[in-house]
Amino acid sequence: MAASFLISLFMLFAPHWAMHTIGLDDFAAGHRVLFGMGLVVSCGVLLVYAVQWAWGRYEAAASANQKVARLHQLTNDEKRVLSDYITSQNRIAHWMVFTGTVTLLISEGVLRDTGGEAAYGSRPIAIEEWAFQYLLKHPELLEVPPATQQNDIR
Repeated sequence: MAASFLISLFMLFAPHWAMHTIGLDDFAAGHRVLFGMGLVVSCGVLLVYAVQWAWGRYEAAASANQKVARLHQLTNDEKRVLSDYITSQNRIAHWMVFTGTVTLLISEGVLRDTGGEAAYGSRPIAIEEWAFQYLLKHPELLEVPPATQQNDIR
C-alpha cells in the first residue's frame, strides 16, 4: 500500500521535466484522475493502519498498567503464593491447580500453567517474567502482616 501511495504521489506531483525525462508525461496527464483516486485510497488505508497500530500500542500499555496495579492489591494468600517464587528465585513452583488463589492469578496473567503434570495432582505453575521482575524490584508488595495465620495452600 505504501508503494501505491508513493507511485501516485510521484505521478501527481513530480515536476514536468522529470516526467518528460522518463517518458511518462503524457501517461500521467491522461490518468491524473486515477492517480488521484489511488492517492486518496492508499492514504486512507495507510491512515487506518497507523490508527490500528497506535490503538494496539495504547491497549498493550493500558493492559500492562492494569496488571502492575493488580500487584499492588494482592491478598495475603496471593502474597504468600508469589513470595515463594521471589524468595526461592525460581520461576516455576508446583501448586494444586484447583487452588482458588493460584487459579485467580493464572486468569489475571500473573501466573501461567506450564501444562506439565507432577505427582499427586499438583502442576508446575510459572510466574510471568514481568511479574517476577516487578516483584524483585518491589518486595514490599509481598509483605504479609504478622498477625495473619499462615496456612499452606499447596
